[in-house]
Amino acid sequence: MFLKFILPYKPKPQPRPRVGKRKRAYYPKAFEEWRRGLEMLIVDQWNKMGRPLVKGPLKMCVHFYGRKNGDLDNYMKSVLDAMQNALNFDDRMVYEIHADWREENYEGIEIIIEQK
Repeated sequence: MFLKFILPYKPKPQPRPRVGKRKRAYYPKAFEEWRRGLEMLIVDQWNKMGRPLVKGPLKMCVHFYGRKNGDLDNYMKSVLDAMQNALNFDDRMVYEIHADWREENYEGIEIIIEQK
């Protein structure tokens, strides 16, 4: 299995969760909207691939494009959570991760998933 997602979507780091009045954790509304948009792009491309089954163990390679303004691990968290919601897979199936930042004029995310 080999899946490649090219997402013309500005990378965003996952913020720290906030705690509300009822002691429930939540993420800021702007981040939730961003993540839903990323999930829709992922699902759209996954549907065009024929909705292949994603099962582990997996190797994941992620390239971020654009201006970096946060820690790389927080960018990875936001992508892993979006992939988990969009493809309904558990990120515990990911055994190997490679991530890098490429500062270019283009803003986007490229995700490659392979069965290990």
